[in-house]
Amino acid sequence: MHVNIKRVPAMVVLLLLWSSKPAFAQYQRTVNDLDSLIQKHPKPVLMVLGTEWCSYCSMQKNIIQKLLQSDTTAANRLYYVPFNAEIKDAVQFLGQTFTYTATGKDKGVHAFARFLNRNAPISYPTLVLLDPKGNVIYRHPGLVTKDQMRIILDHLAGLI
Repeated sequence: MHVNIKRVPAMVVLLLLWSSKPAFAQYQRTVNDLDSLIQKHPKPVLMVLGTEWCSYCSMQKNIIQKLLQSDTTAANRLYYVPFNAEIKDAVQFLGQTFTYTATGKDKGVHAFARFLNRNAPISYPTLVLLDPKGNVIYRHPGLVTKDQMRIILDHLAGLI
């Protein structure tokens, strides 16, 4: 077998990029991880309720990701959990099980999103802050700007 030496470095770089997780993945958690994380290492939780189709939700996630990537101290002081309010998987949180509820053909909302939103009408994105014990301490429906998010992250740091 003949291997072109000039192509080896490029192939290695592509393989490493393909097989590695993004650097941000270390800061992003899932809902089902929260119970054990909060029990072992209590920290505030920053959640974004959204959907796959919501462009503002994507914008919100990008704002948060960029801020947490640039401020690793803030990223280490909290758990960041984006939550798709239309997932059909059951969610375990604080000893309760939450499931998806269909509201029509190919439409519905997850009971966990309703729980976090205190059964108010849900808008996407909705920012939800939890204290280190898992209690909802703040909700903000709609897009939060980068400057507003910095203030929120600073406030979360004071909860530790």
